[in-house]
Amino acid sequence: MVQREGQHGAGQRRKLRQVRAAPAGSRTGQQMKELSQDKPKARRGRPATGTAKTATERSQDRDTALLAAGGRVINRLRLSPVAAAALARLAVRFSDERSAIEAALIELDKK
Repeated sequence: MVQREGQHGAGQRRKLRQVRAAPAGSRTGQQMKELSQDKPKARRGRPATGTAKTATERSQDRDTALLAAGGRVINRLRLSPVAAAALARLAVRFSDERSAIEAALIELDKK
């Protein structure tokens, strides 16, 4: 065991803590550094293509495709308390609120 000085704050006594010595046959920090410099580091994730789109560009592309297919984008739709309660009851039967709204509109249009 090797004794090292621990960190200390203002007015505190310095304490010694015990640190285990490296096991025999293990690599030193210098050896590890040399080994890591031999190989280029692998980058995490997908390789960069140089043609990545921003979130805004992806959103615009989705909206453009929806509009081209005859869909419509309604931003900041406000619902009255009665409509919000109806939507909450309707959304229980669907995977999300958007699906519930679409189904209700389609069903209402059939009548």
